Amino acid sequence: MAFVQEQTCELIDVLVVLANLCRFKAIALGADFVQLGRPILWGLAHEGEKGVRHVLKSLLAEFDLTMGLSGCQKLEDVNSTFLKAR
Repeated sequence: MAFVQEQTCELIDVLVVLANLCRFKAIALGADFVQLGRPILWGLAHEGEKGVRHVLKSLLAEFDLTMGLSGCQKLEDVNSTFLKAR
């Protein structure tokens, strides 16, 4: 008999997500983090470190706007009540 230990697994958005709204949805579903994927690489290819910084600032500003429009003041406020089933 094998001993099976109960473990928790982090929910990770493994798809390449380009829109911050999808990142918001992943966090609302319980993701501990989401991967940024291609936009970082595009910034790196375009202007190196400066391009990566620009992409990160843009993504953060867009996510901040998404949170503000949803009425969330902090990340802990994001939950599944913000999602609508189809």
